[in-house]
Amino acid sequence: MLLPRALAVASALTVAASLNNGLGLTPQMGYNSWYDLGMQPSEAMVRATVDAMVAGGFVAAGYRYLNLDDGVVQPQRDANGDLVADKTGFPSGFKVVADYVHANGMLFGVYTDRGTETCGGRAGALGHEAADANFYARNGIDYLKEDSCSASGDEQTAFAEYAAMRDALNATGRPFFFSLCGWEAFYSPVCSALGNSCRIGPDDTNWAGVLADIDDSAFAAAPRKRRAPAFSARETLTHPTDLPSRRAKR
Repeated sequence: MLLPRALAVASALTVAASLNNGLGLTPQMGYNSWYDLGMQPSEAMVRATVDAMVAGGFVAAGYRYLNLDDGVVQPQRDANGDLVADKTGFPSGFKVVADYVHANGMLFGVYTDRGTETCGGRAGALGHEAADANFYARNGIDYLKEDSCSASGDEQTAFAEYAAMRDALNATGRPFFFSLCGWEAFYSPVCSALGNSCRIGPDDTNWAGVLADIDDSAFAAAPRKRRAPAFSARETLTHPTDLPSRRAKR
């Protein structure tokens, strides 16, 4: 069924029509800690990685993002309901780390989840979007990856929860690259209205998974008999439920 996307996802697209923050016009390039450090990122490893990227010429070549994945915050919030940087990895907090990253010409990213907790059991963003966005802004964060563990699998709920964080980040006045990690192809038609980039597949550890992601993206970019800009918020595109299921391919 063909539907105007603005109608199909209207519940998620209130307050802001899109994340028009001037970021994501070209692919983000840099380092992500997950496959390297897992749940144990640390200030020492950030500094070592930044130094290596600068010395190796990666930053000069455009690899500017230093992004930390899960494990960056404590499982519980403080008495005021704010996030707390992981006490083992970041005993001095994030601001000191962000300052070091920025001083080397790079941008600093961290991780959260739209649900009640992250995939690794740390504090999630659900119901705390405004407070968390302000926390990230105070600490000099430039990039936020938001995962989908411990969260509703309903599409409209997912869109609304990602929209809540989008609007909270916009309200800080600081430009954030907002990266949605939703795993599903149904995010493709609405991505540009919610964030700067969207992950539409699971953890891919083989070429078959990579090819499946390409197939899903191609389907969203050229539904039925017409080609349209991928992720354009105003095009009439295939309804998200018509997108091919990743589960069926595996």
